[in-house]
Amino acid sequence: MATLDSAIIEIVDTVCSSVLGFEALPKPPGASGRGMLARMNVAGAWSGSVAVWCDEEFARACATVLFEGEPCGDPEARDALGELANIIAGNLKALLPSPSRISLPIVSSDETVPSELADDRIAFHVAGRHHLEVSVDETRAAAPDAA
Repeated sequence: MATLDSAIIEIVDTVCSSVLGFEALPKPPGASGRGMLARMNVAGAWSGSVAVWCDEEFARACATVLFEGEPCGDPEARDALGELANIIAGNLKALLPSPSRISLPIVSSDETVPSELADDRIAFHVAGRHHLEVSVDETRAAAPDAA
């Protein structure tokens, strides 16, 4: 997983700096409060999910950048987080066994960091004040029952 962790750090840093103009620095996990969550399923040669959680202020900042300064409310912030998650997941998909497909992101508001992200996530401090967490979780096939 260490190789994937390094790839996540590099991808998030590149996406945040090149697409948004924000610096993303890895930090210990531990978000508090509520935010927005975008989750996508991956199916094929590799099965699992990619989840991106952030504070709502960061989602609004992303929307402002992506929508060129237009006023942004919750719908635009959700769209921006979905797009950010899609870019991150698309870059990660290139590193996973193929062929694999990624679902469209499902974005929800008023979310705490899901407990399933607690053990397998990388957290970032973005633009000096925002919190972003990315998780890549492989779905393990159930072991066949012994006869």
